[in-house]
Amino acid sequence: MMRQVIRFMTRRSQQFIKQARGQSRLKAPFWGNNIQTTQGTSVLLEKHIKKRKKHMASWEKVLGGKGLEKMGNHGKAASPGKFAGLVLGALAVSIISFGYVSVTDAQTIRRTLKPADKRNPLPEIVSGYYFANAETRALQDDDFDNPGFLWIEAGEQLWKKKDGKAGKSCASCHKRAKDSMKGVATRYPVYYKPWGKMINLVQRINECRTKKMKAKRWKYESNEMLSLSAYVAHQSRGMPLNVAVDGPEKPFFEKGKAYYYTRRGQFNIACNQCHEGHYGNKLRADLLSQGHANGFPAYRLAWQKLGSLHRRFQVCSSLTRARVLPKGSDTYVNLELYIKWRGNGLPIEVPAVRR
Repeated sequence: MMRQVIRFMTRRSQQFIKQARGQSRLKAPFWGNNIQTTQGTSVLLEKHIKKRKKHMASWEKVLGGKGLEKMGNHGKAASPGKFAGLVLGALAVSIISFGYVSVTDAQTIRRTLKPADKRNPLPEIVSGYYFANAETRALQDDDFDNPGFLWIEAGEQLWKKKDGKAGKSCASCHKRAKDSMKGVATRYPVYYKPWGKMINLVQRINECRTKKMKAKRWKYESNEMLSLSAYVAHQSRGMPLNVAVDGPEKPFFEKGKAYYYTRRGQFNIACNQCHEGHYGNKLRADLLSQGHANGFPAYRLAWQKLGSLHRRFQVCSSLTRARVLPKGSDTYVNLELYIKWRGNGLPIEVPAVRR
């Protein structure tokens, strides 16, 4: 029995190392739902990997040689008390070395806003930042450590780069992004009259590229698009979301709202069941947030890169075994409108860091 316990701990440590290096996904912890995993990039976890390897080596040493049955001095069998101490020690080491923290840590200080619109179904508005653990929040707070800034810096270069037959760059028309793009991200998606429907920031960038610059469209999730859209959104960091829904946007707002509350997929789940009915509760190893969009494009630790809001929609659809729609589809743009309206008042956090 003791041998099985220690072997189990060793396997869990090996799984954690693989997860940290992006090779596999660690399953939910076996010791309950009242804890959550410490998160960080593979680089930040290297020091923890070394620690886990050290523990693994000590466990293997226990399993090797003469085995547990001869752990006593001079080849004598160890006493029951020593066996109990060994098991408890292994459990303690595994819990500490795996880097688990309490859920209350993620909710120690939580800034809430009262919805400005009475139609908002939420009694309070809380950014996803406050549902992350301390390590993830610290990673977002430090602009030097925040990995999302790699895309921001690339976006700054793309802003100045001339492209297309017109020989123009974004800066050719809009000059300094710091001035011209300030506040732009707070109001997208917007109604776009030439299309007769909503357009989001990613689509607006491609519209400028094809119409003004005579350049090729970028793919929705390409590094170029993620970099430039994040750079543009970053100019509004700290400014509150303020999307409009009562003008020509209204029918599209209603469509997005209807999609949000519609049960879908084999699990028959709607967005609101997690993000309104159970936010702050645990879903296996994850702490459910209110599902706001003020941090996107965001760096997700699970992706190990920056990703768009529509990619996040696709992940949610996949998890509920529902139909996954294309990024930039009308349905997802309408859903984006509704979700951003729910978060009106929350400050832009791009590039946010999320689980």
